[in-house]
Amino acid sequence: HFVEKDTPYHPVLGKFTSLGDVLLGGSKRAELTVKSTGSADFSRSGEKSNLFLDKTVFSIGNDRYAVPGNFVKAAEYTDIKDGQTYPAGTELCNGYLSIGDHLFVERLSLYLSPPERGDVLVFNTDGLFIDGRKLSDSSGAYYIKRLAGLPGDTLRITRDGLEVKPKGEKEFRHITAFNPAVKKLYSGLGGYQKHSPFVAGGYAGAFLNNYDVEYTVPEDEYFFLGDNVAFSSDSRFFGGVPKRNLVGRAWLVFWPLSRRFGLADHTGPPAIPTGKSRNGTFQSMYMQ
Repeated sequence: HFVEKDTPYHPVLGKFTSLGDVLLGGSKRAELTVKSTGSADFSRSGEKSNLFLDKTVFSIGNDRYAVPGNFVKAAEYTDIKDGQTYPAGTELCNGYLSIGDHLFVERLSLYLSPPERGDVLVFNTDGLFIDGRKLSDSSGAYYIKRLAGLPGDTLRITRDGLEVKPKGEKEFRHITAFNPAVKKLYSGLGGYQKHSPFVAGGYAGAFLNNYDVEYTVPEDEYFFLGDNVAFSSDSRFFGGVPKRNLVGRAWLVFWPLSRRFGLADHTGPPAIPTGKSRNGTFQSMYMQ
């Protein structure tokens, strides 16, 4: 994810040398100001891999530039458009691109106690598709999401958020009644947003794709929703995740140093209003 420079909230970024930002903050400086007026040209662009983070190389006019991240991520946080003309002095990015959390996954407890609504789990993407495309091809072999529905649960998203009717019961209950950890999603702080059928731009997937639409989770499957719900590719798009795909519970974030360092999902939201989204996410989501 991309975090703007000199944010007053982040405890690590920009506090060290460039090497320290990488080793301790898990982030690389992303800075680009156009040297001379010209149009963006991706025909000679390319990606280069290194030990910590890929970088993307492209042209604006006669000048070549390199920014961290693969092509898709670089285009997202710089908002560069192929063929568009940029005047000299235009600042396209000034911040840090984070490599993301590295964590240990605890696998044993799934054999001892079943998953619970609100658990943060890792699962593999084998056999999952969005619009006929393999999820593993576009998003990698593993996902980490919060469990929203167990086998046999009936789910719906109302204006108040996600509601669950457990198998064999007659009444729906709000998701926060099952696990206190979910309450932070409804705080309106730190980038969290209550559950919605829609992602940014008003798009919806194939499941729970409007308010009050009901969906019953098939047997031996689990329904997952991302905490950054407006920008999350989750079970609203690829449906239930088979039990065989479950890997384990998120346990310990060991790198980088941040508020999230330590036991997974142990922190509440920072006291920063979620605000409006830009650069492909809510900036406050990354002040964690």
